[in-house]
Amino acid sequence: MIVGPNIFPLLGLLVQGDLGPWTCWTKPRRRIVVFLSAPPKTPATFDQKHQRNKWVADSIIWQALNAGEREQWRLAATRANLRVTGFNLFMHARSNTNSNTHLTIAKRFNITLHTRPES
Repeated sequence: MIVGPNIFPLLGLLVQGDLGPWTCWTKPRRRIVVFLSAPPKTPATFDQKHQRNKWVADSIIWQALNAGEREQWRLAATRANLRVTGFNLFMHARSNTNSNTHLTIAKRFNITLHTRPES
């Protein structure tokens, strides 16, 4: 008997990530999406590595923010009716330095949004 990825829900598993030859994730309402893994055919370019390193650095900065500052980002995303988390909004602000979206949201809802930890 060959067991496929559709066995996961029957076992009560919510899978996410690479599992053997499959890449899996769970969509809203617990629907599992599964497809065969497709490894890259060429190594990452310099620009890809640079962007990934920038995201890692920005994630570290996010972790350095205190709970109150992170809560302000979550509150800003919620009040602006954005379908993103506070972390996503923070990463957008850090990645798009010429975008003033977060400044507009902060001004509109009278919220202080820090893109660097306060010392």
